[in-house]
Amino acid sequence: MSSTLHLKGRNIRIGLVIFMLLAGVFALWWIFTPAGIDGKLYAIAYAVCQQDLEHTLIIGSRLLPLCSRCTGMFLGALMAFIPLVKRRKARLAPSKGKTAFLMVFLLAFIVDGVNSLIAALRPAAMLYTPNNTLRLITGLGMGMVIANFLLPLWDQTYWADGREEAALSTWKQFFLMIFLETAAAVLVLNAPGWFYYPIAILATGMVPVLLAIIYTLLWMVFLKKENIIKRGYEGILYIEIGILCSWLQIGLLDLLRFSLTGTW
Repeated sequence: MSSTLHLKGRNIRIGLVIFMLLAGVFALWWIFTPAGIDGKLYAIAYAVCQQDLEHTLIIGSRLLPLCSRCTGMFLGALMAFIPLVKRRKARLAPSKGKTAFLMVFLLAFIVDGVNSLIAALRPAAMLYTPNNTLRLITGLGMGMVIANFLLPLWDQTYWADGREEAALSTWKQFFLMIFLETAAAVLVLNAPGWFYYPIAILATGMVPVLLAIIYTLLWMVFLKKENIIKRGYEGILYIEIGILCSWLQIGLLDLLRFSLTGTW
């Protein structure tokens, strides 16, 4: 009992240190990035996206912080999480049939990305003329792929009592996901100006969220702490580390890019 209490006390102290480091890193990022909601959204996107003006969608009269493909990818992951989170602790990947459909979306994302690169370097060799609508749609499909494999990976690694079931277990779920992704595409492509902030915040806000999930899993594997969490609060320490690493990455990439370009 005493050793258990000692371990809990040590984890609490480490957690407080990590929290203070996180607060410091986030405060520095907040101070040195452009002011206002727009400034912060563009600073987050600045760390992960090329922000090519020609590849970026406009809502009202304003460019989104992320390019079309990245907007689709991060917003698509968010939309796909909605039908999946109800299957809590389901650690298996989708069935072969559903995985085959997801691989089609992955292939479409790769083909469209490669075609866009060819169009920029050697236009005569491109397969078709790239456009932002296709970039958004293939990005949304890639977001589905990310969510459908990242969430089961989380449940495989994080929980001690994960269920041997697929997070994407029914075709009803799958078609609900397709509906949500389609609705997101229609909304982004036809959104009125006043809907700029909801779309910008949801898409860009998923950047630190996905990074934190990935870093949390990596640290749990590195520390050999897989499959030990029985109650959510027991994993707060590892989630804190994941969040810290996500903001460190965003901050360092912002700093690197700004030092190279001299502009936001």
